[in-house]
Amino acid sequence: MRRRPGECVVIDVGPIVEYVLFSQDAADAAGAPEFHAIRTALDYRAMRDVLDRHPGRVTTTPGAIVEVHRHLRGVRGLDAWGAACGEFRDRSLAERWFSLKELSDEDPVVLRDFGPVDASLLRLTAVCLAEYESAYLLTSDGPLTRACQGRRIPTRRVSDLVCL
Repeated sequence: MRRRPGECVVIDVGPIVEYVLFSQDAADAAGAPEFHAIRTALDYRAMRDVLDRHPGRVTTTPGAIVEVHRHLRGVRGLDAWGAACGEFRDRSLAERWFSLKELSDEDPVVLRDFGPVDASLLRLTAVCLAEYESAYLLTSDGPLTRACQGRRIPTRRVSDLVCL
């Protein structure tokens, strides 16, 4: 099978939430969750630049989108979910879905230990690695990063993007 040119970025919940909050100057708003993915304006610009360089090649899972909604709905004084939807639309964020059966058949240990959202992100990154010249999972989740490393699935933190 011929792989698509370019690089695919699979994006985890934490970086999405913090990107949206930072874009709205709401990282310190009442009710804003802390993920520690985006700490500075430089981190934010680095992530924005990566998203800009990968049009149509930024993806996540529906479960991650549900988690983004859950985290953003508690931010007071801001339509954070509306801002997130605008970002998803403007960036043509693709969603890929995997059934619970697929996840269980693929790696029941990851599903058990990390749950369906992280298991689906790991699976999606593996699929993208097979479909594209390269791919990685953008995450701030240490345990998920270690699980990916054990399976030879590349990950990056937002702070890693600053150096690119």
